Amino acid sequence: MANIAQLAKTFGALAMLRAVNVLLPIALYPILLHRLGPDLLGLVVFAQAVATYFMVGVNYATETYGTRLVSRLKDQPDALRREVSQLWWMKVLLFAGVLILYAALLALWPFTHPHIYVFVFSLHVVVYETFFPVWFYQGVDEVPRVTLLNVGSKVLGAVLLLTWVVVEKDAWLVPTAHMAAALAMTGIATLMLVRRLGGIAAPNLRGIVTHLRGGWPFFVTSLSGMLYVNANRVLIGAVGMAEVAYYDLADRVVQLAKAPQQILGLSLFPKLSGSDNPNALVRRFAPYSIAANALLTVVVFAGAPLIVKLLSPGLSPEGALISAAVMQILSLNILVVGLESIVVVQQALAQNHEKAVMRFTLESVGIFAAVILSLLAVGRYEVTSLTAAAVLVECYLLARTYLYLRRGR
Repeated sequence: MANIAQLAKTFGALAMLRAVNVLLPIALYPILLHRLGPDLLGLVVFAQAVATYFMVGVNYATETYGTRLVSRLKDQPDALRREVSQLWWMKVLLFAGVLILYAALLALWPFTHPHIYVFVFSLHVVVYETFFPVWFYQGVDEVPRVTLLNVGSKVLGAVLLLTWVVVEKDAWLVPTAHMAAALAMTGIATLMLVRRLGGIAAPNLRGIVTHLRGGWPFFVTSLSGMLYVNANRVLIGAVGMAEVAYYDLADRVVQLAKAPQQILGLSLFPKLSGSDNPNALVRRFAPYSIAANALLTVVVFAGAPLIVKLLSPGLSPEGALISAAVMQILSLNILVVGLESIVVVQQALAQNHEKAVMRFTLESVGIFAAVILSLLAVGRYEVTSLTAAAVLVECYLLARTYLYLRRGR
């Protein structure tokens, strides 16, 4: 009963986090669309999508590898302080490396030069990922401690954004507002971590290298998945920045529908990692999860045209049509990702099958690349076909990992 109560508490905290992370952008979308127009809003979304790839570098899959490690050491204070400290230093070193690579990209990519501030301040996602240790508090079952701080960061960013961004020339202030909030809140989060651990231990090269090696399969899986999950915002940029904005609206609504399942997956992952019988946990929650996600899939698919109309009343007929079509395609991913979160991929990672998941994810990336090249070859490089390619790849990863787990039973 105590475990269920703790799970419910963690689920509630993560639900608040996800609600703010998903609902705020949806609420801000029509305002930003009106003030900036679809092309500039698409540019802002495109720049953040580019920065998100660099975020994966500092994340190094700590939401899985780090959480699993912390959950297994949470009752050993000395070992916990030692290992978490080296993980923290690892992320700081990765942050420095990412800054150098990102600066080189901006210097060598002429497209970014007229919009340099938009791209520079889009690094707020990297700053947040480096210094906001949700993975640590998730591992020690203390997520509520950082929930309010996280919510405060998002709300502060939204307030600054609404205050600063008034006309089209203020587009660069959208990521700037988020950067200001990220710097303020990550500073507080770092102080909280130092106090919780009783200080950060000095960096140890051997310890850092150990975590780099241990987290490598998780990192490759995360990076490979990001290549096709986040790729559409970058790939669609070749079609047009307005199309990026249309896709972003559809994807944010689908992310909202995915949120309950993803929150449940994050809540269960520490339990799965430390359980002697993870299959029992999966069997307990999977039927309700599948039913809920199937219902959400139907609701989003059927309601896509109305949802687009309600969220973006000023959108052109063409833009509304594209957003609705993309939303319907992406809605199929609600059930697929729901199954991945608990029944398949999360379970495989919790049971130390990270190398197999890494291999399957790399296969998925190869399939995605082949499909994109095929679309180019036949002249079907379009928003809807790119979206369908991403959904197809998620289905492959789900099926591949499921069959692997079945064979291992």
